[in-house]
Amino acid sequence: MCHRDLRDRFEDNEESLNDFKDDIETEANLFASYLLMPVNIIRNEFSDIRWNVDTLCEVGTRFECSLQASALRIIDLSTKPIAFVVSRDGRILWARRSNSAPYMTAYLFGDELPESSHIMVAYRAGSRVPPTLECVGNAWNRFQQARESQYFETSGRGYQYTCIEFDG
Repeated sequence: MCHRDLRDRFEDNEESLNDFKDDIETEANLFASYLLMPVNIIRNEFSDIRWNVDTLCEVGTRFECSLQASALRIIDLSTKPIAFVVSRDGRILWARRSNSAPYMTAYLFGDELPESSHIMVAYRAGSRVPPTLECVGNAWNRFQQARESQYFETSGRGYQYTCIEFDG
């Protein structure tokens, strides 16, 4: 809809869906989140639950949307201090945080994951980590504790999805 004058054809495949530097894909995820996930339903069904990968997967299943589109919508509507980080090989590929989330020690494309974050520990442990992991610490902001919840995709591309919920 928004970019039909820029390309003759748009196709989703694993590579395009995980191109976190592609502005068109980012806008498509945002558009999908607005179209497919109405504000009133998100607020009624998901406002009082914890921000973790189980919640994210539940939203994605409920609205048949990608993890990224689901994360964008929840974060944009949340009054809680939360964030979502996609990483690979110990570096951030894409991140988004709510307006109430504090300063984060790592947030931008290319930033190395915080050394003491549980996602960095899990990355270094390789295949010896469970498919989901939830831990608490202050790696993302040294003044505020945060709960990390990880999801490790299994396609072999090595993406790690981290939901971060700050105390407060």
